[in-house]
Amino acid sequence: MTSAATDLICPSCRTSLETGGNYCPRCGASLREGVPVEVVELDPLVGRLIDGRYRVLERVGTGGMGVVYKVEHQRMGKLAAMKVLHGDLAKDREVMKRFRREAEAVSQLTHPNAVQTFDFGTTADGALYLVMELVRGEDLGSILKRDGPLPFRRAAPIFLQICGALGEAHELGIIHRDLKPENILVSRTKDGLDHIKVLDFGLAKLSEREEWSEVTGKGEVIGTPYYMSPEQIRGEDLDKRSDLYSLGALMYRVLAGQPVFTAKTPVGVLTKHISDDPIPLAERAPVTAEVEAVVMRCLAKRPEDRFASADALREALAPLADAARATSQSRPPTDPGMPPVGPSPTPRRIEKRRGPTIGDERRLRREDLDAFERSLRRRQMWRSVVIPLLLVAAAAAVVVWLRVQKKGPRQYEIEPNNDLATATIIAPDTTVRGKIGQRLQPDQGDRDFFELRTGARPGAPKRLAIRLQSLPNMDLALAVYDENGKILAVADALGVGEPEVVPNLGVTADRVYVAVLESHEGPEHVPSENLTDEYSFTVDVDDPHPDEELEPNDADSDATPLTTTMKGYLGRPADVDKYRFTGAAGAYEVEVVGPEGVTARLRLPDGSLARGKKARVGLKPGDILTVERVDEPRPGARMVARGVDVPYTITVRKPGG
Repeated sequence: MTSAATDLICPSCRTSLETGGNYCPRCGASLREGVPVEVVELDPLVGRLIDGRYRVLERVGTGGMGVVYKVEHQRMGKLAAMKVLHGDLAKDREVMKRFRREAEAVSQLTHPNAVQTFDFGTTADGALYLVMELVRGEDLGSILKRDGPLPFRRAAPIFLQICGALGEAHELGIIHRDLKPENILVSRTKDGLDHIKVLDFGLAKLSEREEWSEVTGKGEVIGTPYYMSPEQIRGEDLDKRSDLYSLGALMYRVLAGQPVFTAKTPVGVLTKHISDDPIPLAERAPVTAEVEAVVMRCLAKRPEDRFASADALREALAPLADAARATSQSRPPTDPGMPPVGPSPTPRRIEKRRGPTIGDERRLRREDLDAFERSLRRRQMWRSVVIPLLLVAAAAAVVVWLRVQKKGPRQYEIEPNNDLATATIIAPDTTVRGKIGQRLQPDQGDRDFFELRTGARPGAPKRLAIRLQSLPNMDLALAVYDENGKILAVADALGVGEPEVVPNLGVTADRVYVAVLESHEGPEHVPSENLTDEYSFTVDVDDPHPDEELEPNDADSDATPLTTTMKGYLGRPADVDKYRFTGAAGAYEVEVVGPEGVTARLRLPDGSLARGKKARVGLKPGDILTVERVDEPRPGARMVARGVDVPYTITVRKPGG
């Protein structure tokens, strides 16, 4: 249930939509689960413990290969990044083997300009993951979109650092395969210099059988095709010189502000990489002939015509970088053609740096993990002494656990309970109280989650009726989730101080979660706090009555069976309830009776509206009858017109019966 003045989110494709309509215009999904923009489905991994070691704290990004999370090593208290690859990759056994082989190889990288990988494995759901160092910065692609092409004096140190990372990887037999600006993370050192990290070594090999690129709705190519070598496009065996072609295309893009080749389709770009000669760099960027020669050599069609290695490319770039820096320092600071820049170290100094300080001493490093593993080995030597102590501790833990279990469900929220993992356990048919207290973030209000065991199971559903008594100075919303974070129902129909109701929700899961949070009016809304007043709600759980509708029944596929008489609820403004006729074919009289101030409009199987609340119509098994709510505000009847949980009856009988 949603507010009529709030944008909706499609529960299938997550597109933001204006209120109105029963189906998403983009993917065609039913909008019966459309919810306010601020009430979103929760990421099921956030809050979970992966492999008993890594607590998932938050999602920090999404890429073509998977989702990146910030995690905390539970034993060390150190922070790291975890990339969880898209689930379909784990379904292929050959991909699983390649993943382990690539992960083992990538974990050997120690160069300061390569993101280091510490650990890898699979989650309980079978998804592949990599644990890497947590690095802050901005990818080079975003910098180019914002600032345009970079002058060679700034770009050269970036190119040299990429060469350093590639040189170590190539010595270990690792080919990157997907070198592009979006895989170059740029941060700043204490001296104000650019320090880069190369991301995703070896991961592109896992998806070689998939499409090469993505295409926007306008047909514009984005991503990998701009940087693929001719031999990679032809599907030939690759060596390190393929990465040098990609680096040449990247250097061209950075200096010229546009890719080497462009076309209306991905195939057009790929074809040009194979057959067309690139426009000389000097015609598109203010570079010297020596710089142009280096870049264009990297872009040679034949691998043997390129540099033999990343180290050879670095040796060609280094003197050009020194000359550009010397020219920059020799110009007066007021020269409009050369804005003043800070000191720039030699390329060798950049490569020897351990990376920029990101202001977070809790960041996990390889030496931290090595020291931790050494400590584990030392502890194993003392196992014969420690085992008795562990047994005593285990017995004490069991006693504590039993005491906690005896406390049972709570009638008042226990903070923190801001997500599914920390939800307060409650019991059915009990009044529960809580407060919307201090904000979680300046732009994020408090929210309270409660875990409820319903006793339902597939084939034996339960009916939930939830009524929330709101706060006098706050507009609250009510949401119901399943254990995977999927939204089952939302009540956000009324305003400040008024109750919200989920009248008749049918569930087949034994465990559901109820969330209470502030309803937002829009992106400019500032979350409120109320440290004194308490809200309260009850969740009634019982068996569904055969003559009573169960939500959701807004779509034909979920229509409630109807033979004679059924009791329904007009849950919110513009609510829709569908009924599937199960009686014998024939002529019938259909009547809908609802309270004053709220019109329960009847729509017949052919899509037409009945004239009034009673109609004669021919019905056959499977026909759909629809009851639609239409509010009729009138003086003195405001609460009736805006009410929720408004009952009505729909009756089907033979004429004169």
